[in-house]
Amino acid sequence: MKKKNILRSAAALLSCIFILTGCGAAAAGSNSEYSSSASAVTAETAGLQEADFSGSSGFSMNSAAEGYSMDMSASDGGASVSGGSSTVSESELASASAEASIERKLIRNVDVSLQTTAFDTLISDITDRTSALGGYIESSGVYGDGYYGNGLKSANYTVRIPSDKLDEFLNTALANGVVVSRNENVEDITLTYTDLEARVSTLEVERDRLMELLAEAENVEAIIALETRLSEIRYELESIQSSLRVYDNQVIYSTVYIYINEVRVASAQNTDSFGARVAAGFQENLLRLIDTATDMLIWFITNIPAIIILLMIIFAAVNLFRLVLKRRIRHKENHGNDGGSQGSYPDTSADISANSTDNN
Repeated sequence: MKKKNILRSAAALLSCIFILTGCGAAAAGSNSEYSSSASAVTAETAGLQEADFSGSSGFSMNSAAEGYSMDMSASDGGASVSGGSSTVSESELASASAEASIERKLIRNVDVSLQTTAFDTLISDITDRTSALGGYIESSGVYGDGYYGNGLKSANYTVRIPSDKLDEFLNTALANGVVVSRNENVEDITLTYTDLEARVSTLEVERDRLMELLAEAENVEAIIALETRLSEIRYELESIQSSLRVYDNQVIYSTVYIYINEVRVASAQNTDSFGARVAAGFQENLLRLIDTATDMLIWFITNIPAIIILLMIIFAAVNLFRLVLKRRIRHKENHGNDGGSQGSYPDTSADISANSTDNN
């Protein structure tokens, strides 16, 4: 009896084991089928992504690793980078960077007109600051009004200042003057300068090639033609290089034209107050009146010798005129008396004639 119960228990245990084993196998089979189908879908999706985003577009997407990566594909015209609807070629990027790296060639010229009550101090400041900032005076001139003027002077200077020191020069060297007018002109010669440099490079390449051909030439006519062309190239190179040197000098050194007038009172500017402008105008007119009176006095004193001689001539002429007038009056008086005496004795000549006849 006990043996039968043990056998039944063992049979039930074995059947449970078999049932559990079958369920596990079925579950494993379903899991493997799901994994294979998922991997197939993943592969198909990856294939679609590569087919859609790789190739000519230059992009390849890997969602499991990075999301996407950018690939540069080289071609004959240079590598291109494309994303979406915008495309920029490498040549365009290179030209843009080259233009950005080109140094601008700017020529700055400044015209300044000044009034000053400290003429000598201003001149000294201009010369000292020019030398201190590494510039030089290209031309200068100082003028005065002479003996009969108001004693005020004027000057003009042409100063060359390094371009990076121009603003410092204008702010420091002209402090002792009042700016009446200021004009600044900036000329951009970058394109012209670049074209000239390119022309020089082209001519140099042509010159070198012609030199090689000249060394190999054996025909006299060819030699003459090559030498003629070489002479033309040399002349053109010298002309262009001379222009480049002039441009370099104008770019490195800015030009400042300074016109200075010495005054007793500096002109009031539009920025000054009404009272200051009236006071400056009144003072200026008063000084002009004093200058006019002073000039007249100086003229009179310096011309005293001429005035004395002129007065002597006038005095002599007046005396001579009075003497002549007196003589004419006397002459008339004398002739008048003679006429009266003849009228008083009308018969005297007749009586004398009668007496002489009687005597005969």
